[in-house]
Amino acid sequence: MLEGKFADGQDSSIIAAWLRRENDRLVVVDPDGRILTQSPMAAVVVSSRLGNTPRTLAFSEAVFETDDNDAVDRLFAGSNRVGALLHRLESHLVSVAIAAVMTLGCIYWAVTAGIPAAASHIAFALPAEVVNQIGASSLDLLDELQLEPTELSELELAHVRAVLAPHFLGREHSLHFRKWWPNALALPNGSIVFTDGLVDLIESDEELIAVAYHELGHVENRHFLRSSIQASTIGIALFLITGDVTNMDLLVTVPALLANFAYSREAELEADRYAMDAMSANGIDIAHLKNILLKLERHAGAFDDTDETDDSDNTTGVDESLFSKTSRYLSTHPSTAERMELIDAYMAAQNQ
Repeated sequence: MLEGKFADGQDSSIIAAWLRRENDRLVVVDPDGRILTQSPMAAVVVSSRLGNTPRTLAFSEAVFETDDNDAVDRLFAGSNRVGALLHRLESHLVSVAIAAVMTLGCIYWAVTAGIPAAASHIAFALPAEVVNQIGASSLDLLDELQLEPTELSELELAHVRAVLAPHFLGREHSLHFRKWWPNALALPNGSIVFTDGLVDLIESDEELIAVAYHELGHVENRHFLRSSIQASTIGIALFLITGDVTNMDLLVTVPALLANFAYSREAELEADRYAMDAMSANGIDIAHLKNILLKLERHAGAFDDTDETDDSDNTTGVDESLFSKTSRYLSTHPSTAERMELIDAYMAAQNQ
């Protein structure tokens, strides 16, 4: 029997009482054994256990209250699991806090180290047919969403191809040209896309080669594939955790990631290092990489200061409003100053 207090709900009086179970019914009696109220257990509403707070058992209008929480738990074993869980959590707040921190730590490690490492391994293990298919679909998607046919002359196209041909020897790379703001894109299958805006901005063959080597750095290190696999893996994890099928959109829009041109800071610096190594090996002054990066930064800065509604100074042939509506390539890169520091350090090391 449980000792407690009883209020019949008819007035404000509270009396000592006892609660006992008779088969599937609960009966409340006074100290003399007289029945005060009774009800099937299924009809009695018991409050959740929260610390040492007294529990109440509601019998229609009447209420029985007791401090014997353990006895109430035994009486309703299995029927109030939520309340029991809340009590256990409250009773072990330190353990819960530690578990929460450890869980967040594991998630952080998975996102920042575990998944990237796995993505890198998978990216380099993908069959060539799969890589080629992803590259082709990526270019098709870009053509559909953002890029337009090039307006460069045949003479300009031939010159770019002639300049870059010696540096593509032995590589299965192809060049593509599209109309867009100054940029170059590396597709997963090794294709490089140069935009009209970039070709117009470049002032020397060496700058053109520097950009090409930077993009080849992305290709050789499979940066796009690695970032795509990372995003897809996270999408699968979200689906498994939440059961929300909308997260699976990541799995069917892998090529769409290229539309953001969002390589990580580490990937961009890695591509810069690749470009410097290749330029150095071919006797090309690394300062040309620095020059084109500064030009791209100045172009982006000048564009940011331009009123979107004023196209009088637009010499790129690109719908400038598109720039503000899409993810910006330069904004996803490390700062130009950081890249300049890397180039200066590389050049200083060469001169030692």
